[in-house]
Amino acid sequence: FLGIGNVDENEIIRPEAVAVRPAAAGGNARVELAVRAGPTVRLRIRLDDGRSVDTLVVSLEHPRPGDRVDVAIDPAGILRLR
Repeated sequence: FLGIGNVDENEIIRPEAVAVRPAAAGGNARVELAVRAGPTVRLRIRLDDGRSVDTLVVSLEHPRPGDRVDVAIDPAGILRLR
């Protein structure tokens, strides 16, 4: 249920709610980690507001550590704990 680690004291963000795209104009986040495991790539991304989120992508081409990206989080995938 908790996905791959997007939990803090106030909310849980399901990894499938995190959309990652190549940065169009500077982006709003930086890729910290990219690890391939078979057909999927686990990404850890540091948002410009300081939060870190994890997500999975299925792609031959994916962002690399240090790349700037645009990240959108679908509000339907956020569970508020308080």
